[in-house]
Amino acid sequence: MFGGTDTSAHTLAMCAYYLAQQPAAAERAAEEVRALLQGSGRSGVGELVAEDVSKLPWITACVNEAMR
Repeated sequence: MFGGTDTSAHTLAMCAYYLAQQPAAAERAAEEVRALLQGSGRSGVGELVAEDVSKLPWITACVNEAMR
C-alpha cells in the first residue's frame, strides 16, 4: 500500500532542488504548466490531473534527470 512513497518523495525533492538551482529551467517548467492550463480552459492552483503528465514534456524530462 505504501510502496514507493519514499522513492517518489525523494525524486520530487531532488527535482525541486535542481530546479531551484537553475532559475531558467524552473521558469520553463512553470511556463509549461501555465500554457497547459490556459490551453485547456482551466486556471488556478491544483487543477492538474494525472492525464496532464503526458502533456508536460519538459517537466517529465526534469523528473527523469533528477532520477539519474
